[in-house]
Order: sequence, then structure tokens, then C-alpha cells
Amino acid sequence: MKQKTLTVLAIIFFAFSLMTACGKENIEQPLSPSESQSHLPTASSVPDAQISSTAVPTETTMIETTTETTTSATEATTVVTTEATKATTPAPLTQAEVEALIEEQEVKVTSTKYVVQDTKYKSLYPDMLQVIITNNSEYDIKNLVVAFVAWDENNLPVLIQGKWDYDEEYVKEAKYDAINLVPGKSTGSDKGYSLDYRVDNIKKFKAIVVSYENFDGVVWENPYYDDWKNAYEGKKLEQ
Repeated sequence: MKQKTLTVLAIIFFAFSLMTACGKENIEQPLSPSESQSHLPTASSVPDAQISSTAVPTETTMIETTTETTTSATEATTVVTTEATKATTPAPLTQAEVEALIEEQEVKVTSTKYVVQDTKYKSLYPDMLQVIITNNSEYDIKNLVVAFVAWDENNLPVLIQGKWDYDEEYVKEAKYDAINLVPGKSTGSDKGYSLDYRVDNIKKFKAIVVSYENFDGVVWENPYYDDWKNAYEGKKLEQ
């Protein structure tokens, strides 16, 4: 009887010991500091979607500031450029300045005359704008172009219309072909620019040599023609 009792107690003790050992194997052990750190995600492993959006406003502010600075710099550059352009743009020549420059040219108009051919039959014998042209160059001149401007008794500009023209202009150009003007000589006393018979208010006029062609086919163009037009076209006569 004692022997059976001891055997049963031994079996119960063995079973209890076995259950205790199994229970201890199922308990999780705490991670060491190094092991715990190794389980954290690195920066490179964090998806882009998880990056904090708090940095975005800062970047946007920097972009806006840069844009404003660039705009201001551009506006400042534009102002400086405009002022520089104004400073370098030459002022238009006055009528007196243009006349002084033309006076130094080798081929020029040396005198003008308003010619009345007939006081009654002007459609047949129109009034003429006559100019005398002098050649102080070394070239024989074959063809030549002259431009006219005119004013009334109040020194106000007059529209000019030629006998064979359909339009009126403040500056009128006329061709002088085959004039055969040699160096040191003048021409024009036997010819003139014929006006429309209805033009009767011209009291003063001026003329300029626009260009000429020599017998070698070389064409000279007056470098002061544009200045002359700018000074006189549609402008009151200052002299």
C-alpha cells in the first residue's frame, strides 16, 4: 500500500515539473537595447508618403520670396534700360541746324524761285517751283532727285500737288533726269516743278537734293534727308 502511494506521488511530481518547464519556454524575453534599435525602420526604408508635410509651407514661402525678388530686379533693370535709352537718343535737329549741315554739301540747292508763267491760264501754264542746283563734286551728274516743302503767308505748312499728281503731300519729290551737270556748274534756270492750277497759297518754299546718280551708275543719297523731313514736314517755318 505504501509502495503504490509513493509511486503515484512520484508520477504527479514528474508531471508538475514537466508542465512548469513548458510554461517558461513560452514567455517572451525583453529585447536588449541593441536588438531593440535594430528593429526600427531606417530613413531610407520610410515610404515617401510618410514624410511629414510640415516642411512644405517653408519651401513654398522661400519660392514666393525668390519670385518677388526676381520681379523687382526685372522691373529695376527695365527702368534703368529705359532711362539709358532716353539718355542716348539724340535730340532731333532744328531747322537751322539742318540748313547748316546742307550748306556744307558739295551738291546742293543754291537758290529757289516761285515762277508765275501766266496769271490767267494756269491750267496751261502752271506756276512752278524753280531751283538752281550747283555741282561742286568731282562727278558728272546724270540724274537727280529734289524734294520740296512749302508754307503760306503765316509760315504754316502747305500741301503740295503737282500738275500731274493725284495726291497732296507736305514733302513732294521730283526727278530731274538727264540734266548732264558737270563739276563746277549749275542748272535749273530753264525748268521747274509744275504745280496744280488750284495751288495758289504758296508764299515760301525750300528744296533739298535727295540723291543723284553719276554716269558710272553710282548713286549718292543725302544722309541728312530724313533730318530735313523731320524738321520741315508739316511743321511751321521758324525762319
